[in-house]
Amino acid sequence: GSSKGGGTRSVRGARAGRGPREAPAAAAAVKQRRSSVPLQKIHWKPLSEERLKKSIWAAGSFASFDEDPEDTIGLNKDDIEAVAKVFGIQQKEAKAAAASQPTKAKIPKKRERKQLIDMRRANNVGVGLAQFKKFESFDELFQAVIRQDMTLLSVDKLSTLRELLPSPLEAKQVQGYDGDVCDLGKAEQFFHAVLRYPGLAAKLDCFQVAASFDDAHEAAQSDLECVRDACREVMNSRALLRILQRLLAVGNLLNEGTYRGEAAGITLDSLMRVTTTRGADKKTTVLDFVVREVVAKDDTETLQFADQLPSLGTAARKSLPDMLREVQVLRRGVSRAEAAVADLGARGADLDDADLTFLTKCSGFCRLAAGGIEGLEALGDETQRAAKELMEYFAEEPRVENIGGVFSTLVQFVASFQVSRAKSLRQLKQRS
Repeated sequence: GSSKGGGTRSVRGARAGRGPREAPAAAAAVKQRRSSVPLQKIHWKPLSEERLKKSIWAAGSFASFDEDPEDTIGLNKDDIEAVAKVFGIQQKEAKAAAASQPTKAKIPKKRERKQLIDMRRANNVGVGLAQFKKFESFDELFQAVIRQDMTLLSVDKLSTLRELLPSPLEAKQVQGYDGDVCDLGKAEQFFHAVLRYPGLAAKLDCFQVAASFDDAHEAAQSDLECVRDACREVMNSRALLRILQRLLAVGNLLNEGTYRGEAAGITLDSLMRVTTTRGADKKTTVLDFVVREVVAKDDTETLQFADQLPSLGTAARKSLPDMLREVQVLRRGVSRAEAAVADLGARGADLDDADLTFLTKCSGFCRLAAGGIEGLEALGDETQRAAKELMEYFAEEPRVENIGGVFSTLVQFVASFQVSRAKSLRQLKQRS
């Protein structure tokens, strides 16, 4: 088209009285799109402003030409139409070209979860909650707790659930949140659900106490009876008494003429010395000598005295102080359940069906458990008395924590006696 058209004159008029004209690239960047149709694109690489300064494209560079530079770059309306006619893209072609371009699949944006509590704690709660996937909602889980449904919740799961409950600080952090609960993490959603059930922690505690009581009661009773019986077996063993008397007599003979001679008795810890003190042959111990005499007399009852102590080995592996503490733990658990029943009962008509079910079950449990605890406490007292009597029997300080040492020493002595008996019987067989 003609370079003297209106488009060219307007450009000149715009430049009148002003400094050097802008570089073509910069001028094009600020202008609005002039073509009404989409055009083919030239995939060139524009120069940066720094590199443009001294290049041929710099402002004023075209002024060195004799021909007016505006005649070389100005585009009027006719020029634009001509360019569009040659380089324009028809609408259908444009759509086809756009359709042919590979499109990226839209990936749904992952919903960001708001974190209100410590991240490690949140992760631990999330892992713990995985054990309760069979419940469709937290509400369903909590209703099972209130109903004390042991078919859905085992003792182990109750213990896990109790550890997941929010602390007072965590409850406060979640309670202050007023946004959409769905935006919270799994742990925070769980804590938020817990807050809708006032007294849930106490009910869960009652359920856990009730669910584990029978097994705990049975174990405590069995352990206490074992220790009590072991004490009685040792004190009632006449065979053991005869063996100790014979050992004392032999030992006094060996110690004759020393301050250790004529001993009326020996401490329990020195009893094992009879298993290590040897004769001139460097083989026969004091215990071997005494057992050999028993074998020679064919004293079957004495040789088999270990059979009179069936509870000793098991009792030696028990801790009486731990047993007594376990009884107190059970007592405190039942007391908490009784307090929860009293608190719930005080609400009267405000109870819903789930609470009434809980109240009925927990009340029945408390009545039965109270009698069981009283029986355990009586057994604990009886076992302590038997333990103290046994310690006094061996001239030990009668303290409950010492009974384990008494049992351990006796177990070692019995084992040594059995070795000596086997050795003596073997020697007798060889001689015959």
